[in-house]
Amino acid sequence: MTTLEEGPHEFVFYYQLSDSLPSSYIGKYGSVTYLIKAQLLPDRKYGADAMITNEPFLVLRTYDLSLEPFKLQVS
Repeated sequence: MTTLEEGPHEFVFYYQLSDSLPSSYIGKYGSVTYLIKAQLLPDRKYGADAMITNEPFLVLRTYDLSLEPFKLQVS
């Protein structure tokens, strides 16, 4: 267990998202949104409460239409 001194702290982490995730999108008939959640567990020994925070983030993907030329055709 690690005890932190009082004050702000920053914890850097990395997570590789799947290449198959669609881009974030918000439209009239639906949406694709992503949210990261962090939870600090309570320490009953010191009377600390659990803390939970959420932060939305964007996923922006590029798509090469030349890989599927039939999608370029207009009906």
